[in-house]
Parts: sequence; C-alpha cells; structure tokens
Amino acid sequence: MNQPDAPAPLPPLRTAYGMDVSAQYVAIVRSQQSRAGIHHETLLAESTQDTGRTVQQPLAAIRSDTTLGLASVSMAMPVLQSSIRWLTAPFPSLNKARKVLPSLLDIQLPFPIEKCIYGFPALERRDGKVHALAIAAPREAVEQRLQEAQDWKLDPHRLDHEGLALWDQYQREQNTQAGFHVLIYLGIDRTVWVAGQAGRLLGAWSSRIGTERLRAADESLQEWGNRSLRATALQQSHGQAGEQTTVHWCGPGCAEEPVRERVQAALAPLNAEHRTDREAATFLARALSTRALQQPDDGWDFRRGPYVQAQSAAFGVKAQQKIAAIALVTAVLLLALNGGFRIWLDRQEAALDQRIREKALALTGLPRVEPGQEVLLAERALAEQAEQIEPFLRALGPSRTAHWQLLLTHGAVDTLTYDSIGFDGDTLRAEGTAQSRDLVEQLEAALQAEGWDATVQLQDAADLERVHFRLTARRTT
Repeated sequence: MNQPDAPAPLPPLRTAYGMDVSAQYVAIVRSQQSRAGIHHETLLAESTQDTGRTVQQPLAAIRSDTTLGLASVSMAMPVLQSSIRWLTAPFPSLNKARKVLPSLLDIQLPFPIEKCIYGFPALERRDGKVHALAIAAPREAVEQRLQEAQDWKLDPHRLDHEGLALWDQYQREQNTQAGFHVLIYLGIDRTVWVAGQAGRLLGAWSSRIGTERLRAADESLQEWGNRSLRATALQQSHGQAGEQTTVHWCGPGCAEEPVRERVQAALAPLNAEHRTDREAATFLARALSTRALQQPDDGWDFRRGPYVQAQSAAFGVKAQQKIAAIALVTAVLLLALNGGFRIWLDRQEAALDQRIREKALALTGLPRVEPGQEVLLAERALAEQAEQIEPFLRALGPSRTAHWQLLLTHGAVDTLTYDSIGFDGDTLRAEGTAQSRDLVEQLEAALQAEGWDATVQLQDAADLERVHFRLTARRTT
C-alpha cells in the first residue's frame, strides 16, 4: 500500500499553468502571482476540434517555461476515474484511525486498494470519532491520464483531483460559510457535481452526460436529472429547514444557454438560487493553476510514489540538500558565535574580578588580598568601620528629645494622653489612651512620615469613650 507516499513539493514559482483537458475541449490558463494577488490570463478555451494550430503557441510557451524551471503545469484527475468520499473511524484517536482507514476505504472501492493511489487529505475529530476525506484512483487510470498529457507533449507537475480543485476555487471566490452549495461543472462530454455545506466539502459525483448529449436527447436529460438527485438527497440529509441553497454553474457548457436552461429546469425541486460564473469556461483551469501557486492545506496530488514528476523530484532533492546545507552553516555559525561569546564573557568576568579586588584592597587597607577572599575581608572591614562610625552617626542624628517632641505634639489633655514613653535600643515605645481611634492613627501616620516603622495595638478602655493604645516604632531611615 502506498498511502504514506507523499507528493514531491513544487518549487516556489510565481507562474503556473492550469489545463482543463478532455477529448473534446481544452482550456489553458496562465496564472501569475504578485503582491497584488494572482492574475489569470486565458491562453486558450476552445473545442479540441477547433484548436488546430491555435494550441501550438500556448503549448510551446508552456514547454519553454517548464524546461527553464519558470513555471509549473497542473492537470486534473476526473471524478469519473477516481473516488472521493468521507469515512468514519469509530474512535477519537488519530493514530488508531490512520491504521484502520485503508481497510475502511478498501471495502467501499470498486477496485482493489492495492492497485490504487490513495490518501486522506483531511482528518476531523467530531463527536468522539475521526472523519476522514478519502481519495483514490486506480494506478491504471493515473497512468492513462499521464499518457494523455504525453500526447500533448506535456509532463504535468501536479495531477490534482477535479472535485477538490473545483470546491477549493469556489470557496476562494464565493462565500460558502452559510447555506448549502452545489457547484455544477457542465462540460462538453461530462458533468461534475460538487456539494458542500458551511464551508465543508460533502462529496463529488460525475456523469458522462455533457452538453453534447443534452442538446436534443430527452432521455439524456432525464438521466442527467436523476443523477442530480444525489446532490438533492445530500441537501435533504445535511441541510436545515429553510436553509438557502445555492447552485453555481461553471464549465464550457454554460456558454450554450438553451442547454443550461433545460438542465436548470431539471433542478427545480432544489428551490435554489442559481448563479453562473463570470468566466465559466476557464473555471477548472483557473482552479488548478491557483492551487499550484498557493499549495493548499489538503496538499493532494496523484503524482506521488512512482509517479512523481522528474522535475519536482529533482527540486525535492535540491530542497533537502539546501536544508542540510543551511543546517550545516547554521551549526558552524553557532559554534563560532558560542566561541566568541565565551571569550567575551571570560573577559567580562576577569574585569569584574579585578574591580572587586581593587575595592577589597581599598576597604581593608591591606597590600594584597588572596583570590576568593575579597568579599569576606571586605565585609569584615565594613563591620569594623561601622562600629567606629556609629557614635558619629548618632551624634549627627536627631536626639531622643526630638523623638519625644513628636509624640508630645500629638498629645493633649482629654484627647490623647500617655501613660509611659521610653526607648529600648532603637525602638520607641509608648502606651496611653485616646479619645478616638482616629487620633492614634494620625500619630502612627506622623511617625511613618518621619521614617519610623510604627505598629499600633488598640483596645477599648474601661471608659467606653476612650481607646487604649500600645505603640511600638523602629527607626527605618
């Protein structure tokens, strides 16, 4: 099984060609990316019976740009030749889901999975289960599609899925976040239906009935209508009552107004709003080139494993070599930077050690200090000097009388009285009574403003009109 095989990454080019090719119609769009966005140029959009020499010029331009590595080419794997559907794994673990999804897909395919290119470009966890978008196509069909490209003397870089490309472009150009949407690609030799709801792809189906068979045959129109009922049934099962349904028409068949009116009438049961794309004929080609430039999250490409395009494979090898080279250069730079930083750090540490040693010599007065003893000797010298300087500082500082004066100024007869005032070392203590708690709090604030760390304990006195207080204050400045 080849599910782990990943497609080769495309180079970050600014130009991409999208080709909508079938037996009876060809559309070629050149898309160029700039800061202003993506500009699309239609090079060809005609029936293959009418192209003749007109197709040679754009094909020559494509070959020239791709040979020089200036652009990429994308084609689509038709829904008719592939399968796209949602699977549900009955447990929440993504790892477990990845192990059983191939088996779940195998039982739903009309062909053996061992002979397929397949994968799961989208995994969602909802309601305790894993929901996976599964895509598959027989290897034989992939090889046939690549051979058709070879007949045009082209080797596409990407072989996208038709349904994914159509839905992706529709989301890019229209608001799909609300309501139920049916995108109908009306081709010359086929019709493709893509349904989605609230920005989520629900499914894609196809029929070999196109405008060529719908022009006159009523039985083809009936068959076409019956086929469309599948999208209608999906709307009934997923949609909500009164939800708006939008039908968006695209594809070269939209140019035949009588045919489109007939098939639109067949969808009357949908009761939908019908819109026609402004550039309907090149919608798919435009979608393919845009996805090549933007490389969306689903990252789907049938050119994987043994079918990887040679130029893309070479780019992948170069990209890996470039990554390895960048990693090597980065490692060398980091080593050099680490070495330089280490030298700078050592110099800074040496300079700091020298300054510490000089300060230690100045503080201790010693002719020499042993390495590692600078801090210890400096602390001892500071302690000795503090004992000598303390009496001088006390002489310069405010006297105890000044401290008492601060207390006395806040005391008055019948308002705040002191039972005792005294000093215990650097701690000022006072006890007394006050006429109110506010007076004590004012005294506390005054002490704090003078640089004291004051603590007050309050207690109602026997006299209910007075408050007993105990003040303890330590000098902080």
